[in-house]
Formats: sequence, structure tokens, C-alpha cells
Amino acid sequence: MIVLITGASHVGKTVLAQRMLERYGVPYLSIDHLKMGLIRPR
Repeated sequence: MIVLITGASHVGKTVLAQRMLERYGVPYLSIDHLKMGLIRPR
């Protein structure tokens, strides 16, 4: 199962994902972290 959490900036998507991890042991991947690793300033 894949759960996508979407929404506007600063509404708590990451907090929700972290709580799901704590409660259900569901791993999560933050797109923000992915972008930081792939897109580097020049």
C-alpha cells in the first residue's frame, strides 16, 4: 500500500507522516529531502 500525503506548504504533512511512522511503523519518503539531494545550488 502507498499513501500519498499532499497539501499546501506548512500544513503539517511531514508531522503527519512522522506520526504514522511512530504509530504504525510505516516508512516515509519526504519529497523535500529527495529534492535537496538531487537539486544542488550552482
